[in-house]
Amino acid sequence: MLIKRLASGAILVAVVIPLVWVGGPFYLAAVVALAILASWEYAKMLAGVGHRPFYPLLFGLAVLLPLEAYWRSVPTLLGELQVVVHLVEVAAGAGVLD
Repeated sequence: MLIKRLASGAILVAVVIPLVWVGGPFYLAAVVALAILASWEYAKMLAGVGHRPFYPLLFGLAVLLPLEAYWRSVPTLLGELQVVVHLVEVAAGAGVLD
């Protein structure tokens, strides 16, 4: 188990350092991809204990948060808050939150 963790860590370091160095859209794409992967893992954990994750919210925010941070010099959460409120209203209307 430790060998696998060390190997994956070495591979990630070899990939992440050049992405951070280059920056820009390549770094943004890596951050969005990792956020989506983390959201997918979180959704699997929620489903594993019997919850029904709201996928549009999870994956939507995984994409929107890094994009807003990249496109704004001072990121705000106002846009994401509006999206969250809308998605919760949609979910409540569809009976997902019951």
